[in-house]
Amino acid sequence: MSSLIRVLFPMLVAVTVSVACATKEPLSWLPPASTTPLEAYLLDSGDQLRVVVYGQDDIPTDYVVDDQGFISVPLAGPVNVRGMTPTQLEQAIAERMERVLVNPSVSVQLMALRPFYIVGEVRVPGEYPYVKNMTVKRAVAIGGGFTLNAYPDTVQITRQIGGRSVELRAGMDDFVYPEDVITIYEITGALGLTPEDLPVRNFGDLPERSFDLR
Repeated sequence: MSSLIRVLFPMLVAVTVSVACATKEPLSWLPPASTTPLEAYLLDSGDQLRVVVYGQDDIPTDYVVDDQGFISVPLAGPVNVRGMTPTQLEQAIAERMERVLVNPSVSVQLMALRPFYIVGEVRVPGEYPYVKNMTVKRAVAIGGGFTLNAYPDTVQITRQIGGRSVELRAGMDDFVYPEDVITIYEITGALGLTPEDLPVRNFGDLPERSFDLR
């Protein structure tokens, strides 16, 4: 009889969780994330840039945006690049160099983008390079896929907006931005369930509750 219970009990758990899903929207307490890709990559601390001033081979080409959002380019001086696109930075450097050069031509290339982070119920959580037009689904794949305990449909994204961290709700087809922290919850955490929401196991040696909430 105990072997039959072990086979049937996961089915009871699945039914209970399905009912919970119908009554509780996953991560419903969070506002939704953007469903559109990043329109333009905006520079910030940690970006690695290659700046080429044509005809000026003695000017260094490789730069890393510092913690204050600046790079310092010879003949242009310190430039606050935070919030600029690469094209805007090209124009800003060229305008500064016009004081000493005639019609300077500047090219800015992104050598390394800021990373994103994925934590929680994925097989290989960690920091990964950002890829343009990345979705949550692709980010999960990069993180090795879901664990068996993961809630697979809705995730939390912590995003920097206007200089502050904002927690958002996102689906698999929503877009990831640089420096996003994606949190994959266990199914109970995503649904906002408590141990009292789960069926009690009263089958001798089996654990008391269906899920470990630790």
